[in-house]
Amino acid sequence: MFTPKKYSSLQRPWHGVMGNHDWLPDARPEVEFTTSSRNEGGHWQTPDLWYKKSFSSSSGTTVDFFAIDGEVYKGKQKKVLGSGASKSHQKWLDNELGSSSADWKVVVGHFPAYLWTRRRKKVVKESHGNLHDLLKKHRVPLYGCGHFHHLGNIIGDNGLTSFISGGGYIGVKNDCVNPSGDNLAYCDSGGFHSLKFCDKANAELTLYTGDGKARSRVSVANSGRMASFVDDVFDAGAPYAEDVSMNGTTFMPFTAGLRPVVCSGVELGEVDRVCTQDRCTVTVESYQTTCEQYCAKHELACVGGWTQSEDGEPCDIFDVIGCHQDEIDSTHYKMCQCV
Repeated sequence: MFTPKKYSSLQRPWHGVMGNHDWLPDARPEVEFTTSSRNEGGHWQTPDLWYKKSFSSSSGTTVDFFAIDGEVYKGKQKKVLGSGASKSHQKWLDNELGSSSADWKVVVGHFPAYLWTRRRKKVVKESHGNLHDLLKKHRVPLYGCGHFHHLGNIIGDNGLTSFISGGGYIGVKNDCVNPSGDNLAYCDSGGFHSLKFCDKANAELTLYTGDGKARSRVSVANSGRMASFVDDVFDAGAPYAEDVSMNGTTFMPFTAGLRPVVCSGVELGEVDRVCTQDRCTVTVESYQTTCEQYCAKHELACVGGWTQSEDGEPCDIFDVIGCHQDEIDSTHYKMCQCV
C-alpha cells in the first residue's frame, strides 16, 4: 500500500514506471490505484501503463517526460495484454516523440537501454526492442531507468546521457568508480538522482549517494550532442551486449530481450539474462516455479539453481537453492541451469 502520509517529504506527486516486479502478477492495479479512494492526497499519479507527463517552468522552458512500460515494450506480457501490445506501445512512443513540441524530451523506463558494469568496463546496448533507434531518430538527450541496483551516468549513442537510478533500497555504501570515457559515474550505493533544467538548452544531472552527498554532476546539452565535458570523438555505434559476449574472447552475461535463447537446441522462454555462453544457465522470470519445473517445461533436465548477489554483477552467485526450491527471498530472479 502506498502511504506517504507518515512523512511530509513524501507528500508530493509520484509517477510510476512499470517494470518486471510490477508485473508480478499484474501491473494494472497500480494504474487503478491512481483514481482509488485509498490514494489519500492523490500523491500516486500513474494514469496508464505508459504515458506522457508535461511540465513547464516560470521562465517558459517546457519538458515532456515519456514513461514506458519496459515489460510490454520488450514484447512480454502477451498473455495479459495480447500479442499486439508491444507494437502498439512502440508506435505510441514514436508518434508521441514525433509530435512533441517541448523544449526537452526525456524518456524513462525500468530497464537500461545502455549499460556499463565493472566486469565489462565498456558501454553496451541492452536488448530493448527498437528503443535505441527511436531515441536516436527523435534526438532524445536523456534516458532514465532503474532495474540494476546501482547508480550510474553514461553516454550512449549520439551523445545521449543515460542515468541508472536503481539504488533506492541499498543502505549507505559509497563504493564508486572513477569516471572514464563514456562512463561518467558508477556507484554501488543507495541514493538517487536529481535533474534540473536550467533553460531550453542546458540541464544538470546530479548523482547523490546514500549519505546525501553529490558524487557526480553532469552538464547535459539539449542538442543531440554528448555531455559538455566529454571529448567530441565518440563511437556513435555502441555494440549490443549479446554481440560482445558471443563474439568476444571472454563471455559476459547479457539481457535476453526479444532475441531467441537456445539451449541444447531448445528455445527457452521467460529468460531475463543469459549467464553462460552455451545459453543454458539463465535468470528466469518465473518466481513461482522451481528450476526443475522450469527446465522440465522445456523438456530439459535441471543441473542446478542459485540466487544472485544483491550487490554484485548480474549472474553472480549468492546462494545455492538447487533444482527444487521455488520462492526465494531476493529482489533478483533465480538462476537456473538446464541441460
